Amino acid sequence: MVKPQAGAILNGQVRLIEPIADGGMGSVWIAHHLALDTRVAVKFLLSELAAADPTLKRRLKREARITAELRSVHAVQTFDHGVTEEGLGYIVMELLEGIDLGRLVELSGALPLDKVATIVAQVAKVLSRAHKIGIVHRDIKPANIFLVDSEYDLFVKVLDFGIAKSAKSRGDSVVTREGALMGTVEFMSPEQATAPSEIDFRSDLFSLGVLVYYGLTARLPFEMSDDAPLVTQWQKGPPRVSALLPELPVGIDSWFARALAMRREDRFAGVAEMSAELAAIAGLPAGGLRSIPAGTAPPTDTAPPFDTGPPLDDDDDDERATNQWVVPERLSGAPTDPPSAGDRSAQQYPTRPSRRS
Repeated sequence: MVKPQAGAILNGQVRLIEPIADGGMGSVWIAHHLALDTRVAVKFLLSELAAADPTLKRRLKREARITAELRSVHAVQTFDHGVTEEGLGYIVMELLEGIDLGRLVELSGALPLDKVATIVAQVAKVLSRAHKIGIVHRDIKPANIFLVDSEYDLFVKVLDFGIAKSAKSRGDSVVTREGALMGTVEFMSPEQATAPSEIDFRSDLFSLGVLVYYGLTARLPFEMSDDAPLVTQWQKGPPRVSALLPELPVGIDSWFARALAMRREDRFAGVAEMSAELAAIAGLPAGGLRSIPAGTAPPTDTAPPFDTGPPLDDDDDDERATNQWVVPERLSGAPTDPPSAGDRSAQQYPTRPSRRS
């Protein structure tokens, strides 16, 4: 088994320091970027997995290309990607500090509407950009919404574009060789679970609606159950939020009726409209600027570009689905198997633990 080693230098400019997480798909390391003189994160793919399934390495490369093409401050910034002489695929990314939304809700419980609306406003910025270039994330869930420690009261990064679908794909399956759905079932749209080759941007809208419901109530609107299949729950709709939280403003039930509509034609026209209407219900500006301290200019939503090579092309990705990359939340210890799809305590990206209490 080939493993990364402390002190190794990637591409002549990134020196590995120490591992911060190990998972069933690989490992994540803290590293020092010699040219930028800053710490970064490096995500590695296990060499045995790459050898057994070449599509995994292509997906790692594709994730780097997608996040670079988005050029949004609300997507994790990618600095480099490649393959070591030993055959280890890797991505060099910014090192995040903070906590994901799923873990925050587990620790703190349900969140206030204004905070959820502000989170959604920032998620909407990167999803809007992705949808405009034909990319559907396909795995919007709390573990992939990261709240970054920063000079702002609240700053969000959307993680894990590794299973994103591009409109340029020539056919696309969401079923792995083992028969497991790609993504997280409780947050999937009906069409993603039943007709994955036909999904479009509106699938992300449904998943975002599930995420908002979870953030406000600390419970899922739809859950796997032998007594009530998901399709039955989708048709019926979730429990009314106003019944669970009567203090919420008028209009919240109507918002969820559109966000979680089983027919995608009945959902919002786009993520910008969806976010703006939620902000209006919460009494916030459409852009969620409540997250920016007074007297501070908000950051542009365009990240600095870097050389990504040729434009993103899905022709070299045969789109055979693979299990998504999962890294456990702990920082050290023996490698573990990937957590189940519904395990919201699992970290999905290289992070450092929050310094906040």
